[in-house]
Amino acid sequence: MRSTITHFYPSLAFDTKRFDSKRTQIYRWRQGREKLEKATAKHNGGKKKLREVGMGTILTSEQEGEIVLWINDLRGEGVPVSTRMLKMKALEVAMEAGVQQFSASSCWIEGFKGRHRLGIRAATRQGQTGPDNLDAISAAFAIEVQDAICQLGITRVYNAD
Repeated sequence: MRSTITHFYPSLAFDTKRFDSKRTQIYRWRQGREKLEKATAKHNGGKKKLREVGMGTILTSEQEGEIVLWINDLRGEGVPVSTRMLKMKALEVAMEAGVQQFSASSCWIEGFKGRHRLGIRAATRQGQTGPDNLDAISAAFAIEVQDAICQLGITRVYNAD
């Protein structure tokens, strides 16, 4: 072990405290060899930390599931769910669970939406509703266009959307 540390970390050769900590680190690497190999496998080399899904979340899976059910119930009734509504519900669930340090930050909300494959988008516009007799109006307009084509002797008609 000493020769390995001296070879890769020559500055630690005479520093006993740092030498011992490096030795301990190498022993931990050896113990977690499988986890390290999995973390550095193909397409995983860019990850700096290997954590289980949900490791950094404050709310439990059951509490997050409660929020997802709430969202699905509202959507089932045709009520659009905004990010602000999601934040308020998450804070309410956290308060009921006794979680003190939870702010439902924008990062938490983005992670929540990603974990549960939710897309919460604001409506960008409201569509217009056409009149009830739209078919009759379009048929009358088509006849008017045909009459104009015949009167003016037009041979080619282009679409100009």
